[in-house]
Amino acid sequence: MLYIIHRVLQIFKTNQVLASVLFLIYLVLFYGSFFTAPLPVASTTPGILGQLVASGMADWAAVYTQLISLLLVFLQAVLLVLMINGNRINNESNLLPGVFYCLFASMIPEFMHPGPVLFGNTFLLMALIEIMGIYKVPIVSGRLFNVGFWISVASLFYFSNIGLLLFAMWGTSTLRAYNLRDLITILFGAFTPYFLTGTTFFMLDRIPEFWAVQFHQNLGFFDFQTGQDGLFYLKTGVFVLLVIVVLLSSGNYFQKRIMQVQKKISLLYGFLLFSGLTFLFQSQVDITHWLIPAIPLAAFFSISFSAMPTQWAEVVHLLMLVGGLALAYSPWYTGGL
Repeated sequence: MLYIIHRVLQIFKTNQVLASVLFLIYLVLFYGSFFTAPLPVASTTPGILGQLVASGMADWAAVYTQLISLLLVFLQAVLLVLMINGNRINNESNLLPGVFYCLFASMIPEFMHPGPVLFGNTFLLMALIEIMGIYKVPIVSGRLFNVGFWISVASLFYFSNIGLLLFAMWGTSTLRAYNLRDLITILFGAFTPYFLTGTTFFMLDRIPEFWAVQFHQNLGFFDFQTGQDGLFYLKTGVFVLLVIVVLLSSGNYFQKRIMQVQKKISLLYGFLLFSGLTFLFQSQVDITHWLIPAIPLAAFFSISFSAMPTQWAEVVHLLMLVGGLALAYSPWYTGGL
């Protein structure tokens, strides 16, 4: 058993996407914490779709909601692997992007609840896949519409995701020559989910609810929810450290890459920056906001560990895994504090 744990990365250094089913085993290591102590639920303010989903699951047994969360992370890990490998962002095609996403998206107890941020990440990944597909493609109107559409759907779960439309506009001009028509297409795609959702609520005579939940309750400035114990700052500090490592390693990511890959790596850095800034206008921001930057962080760490000597990579990953599990099981040994 110890041998298998010590060789985890080698197991995932395959380019067979079907092997991603192993992510489920990796995730069970973290989600097993559910059986040791009640996991804290973050007070994230949901968008209108996030509220509808939360209401629909309100009477579900906790084990079923945890299962939904686990399956969401699994799906998102697979999407991330497909995006990184499909765009040849890493020199090696492997499952490491998914491994690190499972780690980063599960090591904080508050992450293991199917909240609005976690649901929104599914659609943000779909938007990222679409935008990366526009490089040197003559006709991209369909993809750009989808970019705006998926980001907008993500914002209906977690409102501040709407700010990533700025990322989409910047990213489009990074991957291809600036074109006003492209930006209008993105905005038209973003308008569509709001129009359809608003129309539905209007027909149900519930438009005031839509306006109140989606905008009034969600729009806030510098509205941060911080914990009262040192564990909260430890969790935040871990992600700050991850961001610092990625920023300091930027030279290695761009080195010896073709122009197409360099631009897509720049796109990931842009996503990291914009996703880190959207919290500025979100009401009641809590630690689950870090789930959004976890997407590019997982991608960058997969590049680093693919290039790292095997023995070093296994040792460092093992330390990160143990540290992540210690955080995931913290409600158990801290008495739920």
